[in-house]
Formats: sequence, structure tokens, C-alpha cells
Amino acid sequence: MTSEPEKTIRIGVLSDTHGHLDNRVFERFEGVDAILHAGDVGRREILIDLGAWAPTYAILGNVDQGGDCWNLPLQETVRFGGVRIYMNHGHLQSDPSRRIQRILEASREIGPDVVIVGHSHRPYLGDHEGVIFLNPGSASRPRFGFPPSVALITVKEGNPEIGILDLDGNRVTPDKQI
Repeated sequence: MTSEPEKTIRIGVLSDTHGHLDNRVFERFEGVDAILHAGDVGRREILIDLGAWAPTYAILGNVDQGGDCWNLPLQETVRFGGVRIYMNHGHLQSDPSRRIQRILEASREIGPDVVIVGHSHRPYLGDHEGVIFLNPGSASRPRFGFPPSVALITVKEGNPEIGILDLDGNRVTPDKQI
């Protein structure tokens, strides 16, 4: 008896939309199985639009605390194809030099394979103590000379492959800071 190969899972990741969702996000997310929003959504309608595209998971960002997204969870853990993904906007770890260490400490019991953050509007991809850290950058309000960007995670045979793209589909070189 042979086992069937595992299905390849595609996940769209975005953050820091701040109430604006560019239609090019949907072009980048064509065919995704799920969408992860790492906070600072800005308006509930954004989650409704994303949810019509694919199952959507979102967390609270600092911008969401006083708006109609106030009841989003502060953190979320999801699992796709054997890959455990932990989301934390990162705004409670304000010191960038300690942000990674503090999030690692906060997620240690969860044992994530991938940690997704937002807040800084800096696209970032790095390995820290065997955990992949991803910040997709801002999908609507980029800073520091970066274009609006999103990320795609492809999970195949339990392994995540991650790329950060601008909204025109070009690869973005991640920043050295999270």
C-alpha cells in the first residue's frame, strides 16, 4: 500500500493594512488555501473581503485596539501541513533589539516552526534558534523605502518555503531588522 503525497498548501500573509486593501493583494494571493493577517487591520471589512477569498486568521495590532477589530486575539497559533505558525503583531515588544528574543520566549511552549510579526512595516525573513521569523512588511503603508508587500508560504511535505513579494509580484529583499 502506498501513501498519497501530502498536498501542497499555499498561505498568503499580510500585515499593517491600516484600513486599506489594495486589489493587487488578491492577485498575489491567487489560489491560496488560507490567509494570515498579522495585525493593524484597520477595518473589519478587510477581513470580510479576505475571508471571501480564503479562510482568514487575524490578530490584534496596536491600530486595532480602538476600532471595530478590537476583539481580535492578541496572538494566534495555526497549523498547516505539519507546520506550526505563531502570529504576534510585535507591538508589545517595542525594543527592536529584544523583539525576537521576547517573542521566542513568549512562544516557547507553543514550539512554532514559523513566527509571523508585523508592526515595523519592514519586510523581514530570518532564522532564530531554528525558528523562522517573517514580517511581510506593510501591504498598504510601507516605510523605509520598501514597496507595499505581502508574503507567500508554501508548505510541502512539512517544510515551509517563504517568499516576500511587492504587490506587482516582484521579490522583495528583506530588511536586516525585524
